[in-house]
Amino acid sequence: MYQAPAGCPDERDFVDLVRARTTQPPFTPEGTAELRVEVEAGPSGGFVGRLAWVDSSGELQGRRELEGARCGALAEAISVVAVLAVEAVRELEAPTDPPPPARVTEEARRAPRPPDPERPPVLMPPPEEAPGEPVHLRVAGGVGVGLGAGPLPHTTFTLAAGLRYMEAGLMLSLRYADTFAAGDVDGGYALRARILRTRLSACYLPRPLELCATGSVGLHEVEPKGLTDARVGQAVFGAVGGLIAALVEVDEHVSVRFDLELAASLNQVSFTVVGANSWTVWPVIVELGVSFLYEP
Repeated sequence: MYQAPAGCPDERDFVDLVRARTTQPPFTPEGTAELRVEVEAGPSGGFVGRLAWVDSSGELQGRRELEGARCGALAEAISVVAVLAVEAVRELEAPTDPPPPARVTEEARRAPRPPDPERPPVLMPPPEEAPGEPVHLRVAGGVGVGLGAGPLPHTTFTLAAGLRYMEAGLMLSLRYADTFAAGDVDGGYALRARILRTRLSACYLPRPLELCATGSVGLHEVEPKGLTDARVGQAVFGAVGGLIAALVEVDEHVSVRFDLELAASLNQVSFTVVGANSWTVWPVIVELGVSFLYEP
């Protein structure tokens, strides 16, 4: 019997993993010794796999429990344990040729017959050491809406890359916005801003959530339109804050990531045109985004 949640290897895939290592079938018809494998999501992320061997009388002969961050890798580790268990039990249950009859003396016939020794229980062999949790590459791309890096809400485009090790990770992202704010209609000018933020996030990753501390440096470039004597203004601003994200898994490698960032700017940026119109970085920056996250 094999049970696993959606997105994990199914029974056919698991049988293929076992048959790649042994010619013995892992699952047998009812009424004979039975191998039971159950995989389920762990309480704090990852997956838990339970392996049990029940003999033909229904008595539990042994069990093992394994944990892993990835369901596919966990299934491979369980298949190794299953191979050792199947071969050990098949060897014990295989019929053997009876020994040739021994000559029985008269004294042996009169001696009391010793009791038959109890059959020793079948013990599951210890599992092989599972490979250590590797460092995973993470790549993401998406869009969002920002407020605070300019006077009006603006659309942002994001590219990000980082590393994850178990439940810790680092992510470096680039966020770009090319936005517009109307100026004096009668004067015939307007303001256009280009904003580029480089953000580093240090994250705790208890799937399906992500909790991150963020620090960012932004380049603010403002270009007044319609003024012949206007100049392009540039300024650099910084911000620190936090981010929370939720992941919705599409498959084993791809997830949709929804994130919300709240950050406090370390310096305000303001540009004034004709003494009346200004473009300012707010004390608080808010960004809401959605992206596709790929982890090979």
